[in-house]
Amino acid sequence: PPAPWGRLDVVMAPSAPDIVYAVIEGVKSSLYRSADGGKTWEARDASQSMVWRPFYFSKLIVDPTNPERVFKPNYFLIASDDGGKSFSAISNGTHGDHHDAWINPTNPKHIIAGDDGGLWISHDGGNKWWKSDNLPVSQFYHVSVDNKDPYQVYGGLQDNSSWAGDSAYPGGITNSRWENLFGGDGFWTFADPANADFAYAEYQGGHIGRVNRHTLEGRNIQPQANYKEKLRWNWNTPIALSPTDPNTLYIGAQFLFLSRDHGQSWARISPDLTSNDPAKQKQEESGGITVDNSSAEMHTTIYSISESPRDPKQIWVGTDDGNVQLTRDGGEHWTNLTRNIKGLPAASRVSWVEASPSQAGTAYAVFDRHSFGDMTPWAYRTTDFGRSWTRIVSPQQGVRGYAHVIKEDPAAPNVLYLGTEFGLWFSVDAGASWAGFKGSNFPAVAVRDIVVQPRDGDLVIATHGRGIWVIDDLAPLRALTPEARASEVAFLPVRPTQQRISGSGGWAEGDAKFSGQNPPAGAVISYYQKTRHVFGRLKLEILDPAGKVIDTLPASKRKGINRVVW
Repeated sequence: PPAPWGRLDVVMAPSAPDIVYAVIEGVKSSLYRSADGGKTWEARDASQSMVWRPFYFSKLIVDPTNPERVFKPNYFLIASDDGGKSFSAISNGTHGDHHDAWINPTNPKHIIAGDDGGLWISHDGGNKWWKSDNLPVSQFYHVSVDNKDPYQVYGGLQDNSSWAGDSAYPGGITNSRWENLFGGDGFWTFADPANADFAYAEYQGGHIGRVNRHTLEGRNIQPQANYKEKLRWNWNTPIALSPTDPNTLYIGAQFLFLSRDHGQSWARISPDLTSNDPAKQKQEESGGITVDNSSAEMHTTIYSISESPRDPKQIWVGTDDGNVQLTRDGGEHWTNLTRNIKGLPAASRVSWVEASPSQAGTAYAVFDRHSFGDMTPWAYRTTDFGRSWTRIVSPQQGVRGYAHVIKEDPAAPNVLYLGTEFGLWFSVDAGASWAGFKGSNFPAVAVRDIVVQPRDGDLVIATHGRGIWVIDDLAPLRALTPEARASEVAFLPVRPTQQRISGSGGWAEGDAKFSGQNPPAGAVISYYQKTRHVFGRLKLEILDPAGKVIDTLPASKRKGINRVVW
């Protein structure tokens, strides 16, 4: 086709290499077929299916045994049996947004397809599909918890809605223990702290709803624009619950909105807190050959919100174009603090801003510069309401990956948690040094959000690719003082062990279903070793009040914090 060209893909038929297919995005997009190794070409299907979001879907696959059978992942997986002259969908029953497919070269009816909902397997050429429910590869953006016992976990999944699930359940935490709340791309999801019968959930572009947990009815409560006004909602629009008032919540576009009645009404409590740079707001004037603009392209938006637990009038806001803003009077006046952050390049996305739960003037800010090619972590702390900032995370401290989130432990201000693109990191000295978390084979995966369950002291982690993880009981980490770390070995405190009445739940589902682990049922013993135990066997002896040994347990030899369950 005539220039300009956009995305394209070229593929040869494995069983007949002279047959070549090319799908080309252009002014007149089409599929092309060559029967002579590319010397001449013939236009085939030129329908909308060939230019379905080409920046996203531009892949072709040819059946390895049949050069006339061509597959194209689109929203549906579509297939042609006539060399690309016509296509029809074969992925009915799958999630949608297909990205790849594999055809068994010895049995072409055996197809494996990957879409935004997971991995799908067909044994009849695409008529019926079986979902691989045993893969723990979900992509969470955010996580929160309630205070039920056991508590529930809430979170939003990339293109897979917003969910609530159990932190513990008899027989294991299977997929059936998760409840779908709202739809769309899931982002922020919270239990309503004022009424456990309701939850807040959100999908892309700031579409927030209040959901009845019994009927699953969702009511749209998104603030509306004024006449002839455009509100700029980020794809990942921030929602924040007030830590001081259970009826209050916040949401941000370019303005900060506050509701004191569960989203029934909203007050605009800020001016435009972004740069409002027109050069960064031209996505609807561009988009390449095939214009494709959604809220994913929206820029100059609020990206993070945090009300101080120490003072409800102190609200911190971060924007995706580099502003850190603070009000100390509930929104009457705002101060842009960005110029006070020394050494930070301009226009760095504020991926997280967090008011300290322990000190009124202390806050943390994390900046994401990977879109500039900078993969290093940037995190700062202020202790004087933003007048000055200290960088507390850098590659020189051994931290890998650009940073997404930082949290101060609500019970131990010296303990910090950091989520980066490559994992979870701890500091027990207020950010002077950091250590990567490697327990329980925790992978090098993007950690997008972190929350501490206040009653149980668990750390709940939202990963973008390996689902939700829970680190049970932070008491040993909180007690890892300089004195404890200087010891060759030291026992560490743990939360009291509860002996619970066992109950029935779940059922045997084999290896085709994933089942999350429950917290340990026995008494957990935690200890710290300064160095790895090298020589001989290591054991723990359990003594009764009289000093008599009643049990002996094998013990881990690793350095650092270790746990044994009795």
